Amino acid sequence: FPSHEAGMLPGADPYDNETDNYWQTHYQLFYNKKINTKWNLNNSAFATTGRGYYEQYKVDESYQKYGIPVPIINGIRVTASTDLIRQLWLDNIFYGNNISVRHKNEKREVTLGGNMSNYLGDHFGKIILSKYPISKDYKWYDLNANKSEQSVFGKWMEESGNFQFFGDVQMRNVQYDINGFRNNPTLNIKQQWTFFNPKAGIRCTKDKVSSYISFARATKEPNRDDFEAGNQEIPRPERLDDFEAGIQKTEKKYRYAITLYYMNYRDQRYIVTGK
Repeated sequence: FPSHEAGMLPGADPYDNETDNYWQTHYQLFYNKKINTKWNLNNSAFATTGRGYYEQYKVDESYQKYGIPVPIINGIRVTASTDLIRQLWLDNIFYGNNISVRHKNEKREVTLGGNMSNYLGDHFGKIILSKYPISKDYKWYDLNANKSEQSVFGKWMEESGNFQFFGDVQMRNVQYDINGFRNNPTLNIKQQWTFFNPKAGIRCTKDKVSSYISFARATKEPNRDDFEAGNQEIPRPERLDDFEAGIQKTEKKYRYAITLYYMNYRDQRYIVTGK
């Protein structure tokens, strides 16, 4: 078993097998059909399997933290903590299907479609070595999480003289079913959201000048880790309203463009580093 000098004590060398390992396999199936000169059908199915672990050497860890009985030898409690080597595992599969149908003629293009996906993740931790023997590949947690999603959308673009009108709309449904976290194994989350994401704009092209205005809304559900604060602090989804306007002029050798935009965020989460 590695000595303290092989671990993470101040001034010591790090554990020489602290590694992050993850493997993925991707499966994809595509079907595209030109129905006639104006209609096209596209369908894609996919599945991604993943499996991997992060291995660490930890110093002076409490047996209680890992749910391990304190070792007793000859009726005497030996110690309440141990150095150990652990692996944090993720075993997951992500699969789904996307389908769309498109109609296009000289002045108009319309696309309708939808998708569904499902993510199944198993999170578990193994102790592969400790000072005092424990059962082989002991797991101190074994938790799973499921995220499913369904959506439908429509896109439209039409030309009329010097003007081009465009817009799209998406209805998206997301569900979480999370059965605990490594540091909070009894916290269960069941949460569902339905998002409505519209976009619309107008573009005008005349001579060598093109200008446009547009509005779009985007929404994003929290990540799995965002829920770990507890049931009383369920995070809210992020929302962005984007307003844009731009103008562009094209010359023989140069192109000039100015774009103005205003982004209004609500409930945006920031990544904080450090302690």
